Amino acid sequence: LGGGVYLVSSSPTFTNLLITNNTASSSGGGVYVTSTNTLPEPSYSRPSFTDVTISNNTAVRGAGMHTQNASPLLTRVVFSGNNATSGAGGGMHNTVLSSTDARSIPVLIDVTFTGNTANGGGGLFNGYSNPNLDRVTFNSNTANRRGGGMLNENSSPTLTNVTFHGN
Repeated sequence: LGGGVYLVSSSPTFTNLLITNNTASSSGGGVYVTSTNTLPEPSYSRPSFTDVTISNNTAVRGAGMHTQNASPLLTRVVFSGNNATSGAGGGMHNTVLSSTDARSIPVLIDVTFTGNTANGGGGLFNGYSNPNLDRVTFNSNTANRRGGGMLNENSSPTLTNVTFHGN
């Protein structure tokens, strides 16, 4: 878990970082974020990532970033060339531990997913997660089965000014 960065029940601020060429045997090759609390959602980990590139990371799922019971804020983040080897979310994987947990609510502003690969959700996977996406671009992401750009299961994302191209 968390080949590059591993966060549990914490909300640090990351600015001007490159998280690259990390590997995890299961989830979160670049970054893994989780919370020990399952209710309510405001008690979740809420890390902030600004001007961060997460690239060329590998994991079973959530190769770039894996969040579980977490609601991170991502501003001007690039997910590039991450590879989820047999699961979902090449760039980013948002989920909760149990379907009865409060939904995660990640916020993504000016985020780019490009050249990420996975079985499902090459760029982004959302499971029991209701992210808000504003000015997000999905370009040239690949899924072996479903959702080259984005895959949603039991999720209700809000998309504003989002571009899907060549996935």
